[in-house]
This record gives sequence, C-alpha cells and structure tokens, in this order.
Amino acid sequence: MQRTTKEIEQELLVLQAQSGDRKALHQIVECWHPRLLRHALFLTKRSEVAAEAVQDAWISVIKSLRQLRDPASFKAWVFRIVQNRAMDLMRRESRKRSALVNMVNQSAVAETRPRNEKAFDSNTLRAAIESLTSELQNVLRLYYTEEMSVKEVSHVIGIAEGTVKHRLFRARQQLKTLLTIEEQDDERERD
Repeated sequence: MQRTTKEIEQELLVLQAQSGDRKALHQIVECWHPRLLRHALFLTKRSEVAAEAVQDAWISVIKSLRQLRDPASFKAWVFRIVQNRAMDLMRRESRKRSALVNMVNQSAVAETRPRNEKAFDSNTLRAAIESLTSELQNVLRLYYTEEMSVKEVSHVIGIAEGTVKHRLFRARQQLKTLLTIEEQDDERERD
C-alpha cells in the first residue's frame, strides 16, 4: 500500500517530535486531538470522561513517544493508547456506579432516540449500527470512520487481524439483515 503525502508528513512530524521539537509535537497534538476525542467520546459516551481519557493519553504519548520505533504506526499506536485509557476510566466508573444508575441512564438514552418515519436514511442506519454490540460498533468506526486498515484496527483493539475481518463481516451481515427488516416494515406500513 502506497503512503499518501499527508501520512509521510505525519511521520516526519513524529520523527521531529521524537528528537525534541516542541513545535512538531504541538502540530501533532493539534492534528490528532479532535479525532482522538471523537474516538474516546464514541467509546465512553460522555464528554468529560472522553476528555479525561484523551488528556491522560497525551501524557502517555509525550512520555513514551521516543520509544515508538515506527513513525508510520503512530496512528494505530495513539488510538490504542486512547482506547486503553477510555476503557480504564469506564471500568473505574462502572465499579463506582450501581446497577440502578446504569439502568436509568440506558433507558433515558433509549427514550431520546428519534422514532419518526422509518425510511432508510442516516437515522435508520445510525439506529441499526447502535443496535450492534459495542465491539462490532468499535470495529466499524475505526475501519470506516477513522479509515484504519485491518492491521491498524487489530493493533488498536488488541485482537488478531482475522478477528477484525470476522467482526467486520458479522457487522455488515447484521446491518444488512436489520436494514432489510426495516425496509420490509416500511413497505408494510405503506400498504
């Protein structure tokens, strides 16, 4: 796979930051922070937890950037750090919360979902994706939204490449089934 100019520029910035260039490090943070924050927010569903996860991740990145051997793997490496921090924070929070609070929060989220017309649109697709397990949602998001390769997704999540491919396949199959059912329901309502 041929690298793009942007990827090469990012690798150069990583190399410069590894050799102590603060301006390069600042550029890296400016470039990646919004994407990392979106990823953490996707995982945690709470902006304050996502912000804390990304902040903790940047501290780790700055401390261990010089140890990164391959600048081309920065993207997967930094996403993995954010993912780990977000999961750590979520585990810590879940231990603090009672089952009742979780149940109330889940029902509140379910009630705010739009229940408008069931035409196949972005809301229908979003609802179908949200009905998948979190592990399938995560693989879809990293692969399609963050445009990561199977290898990068594998590194971020910490699973084998074959497992990533299998989860992508399962997610696509489940979405196809859900959207077909949705389309059939719409046809019945119109009849």
